[in-house]
Amino acid sequence: MPHHLMNLRHVPDDEADEIRALFEDHEIRYYETPPSKWGISMGGFWVHDDDEAVRARALLDEYQRQRLQTQRQAYEPVWPPVKPGASGR
Repeated sequence: MPHHLMNLRHVPDDEADEIRALFEDHEIRYYETPPSKWGISMGGFWVHDDDEAVRARALLDEYQRQRLQTQRQAYEPVWPPVKPGASGR
């Protein structure tokens, strides 16, 4: 029975590319369906095998934890904010 691993609707291209590379690096036998243009199908990454699904989900969980951390760091403001012209001391 197919296992849906991840919805691809609204997933940035760089994230989808990183997940494809992750699966390929770990030899996960996955397939991909694209989201429909009309919002009928969500698309996603899938596997057929139960054991493969467990491995893939574990990899995805770790990947998503790391991505959350790196994306949060990229967009969090520096605290405390430094005023223009301040020496920072």
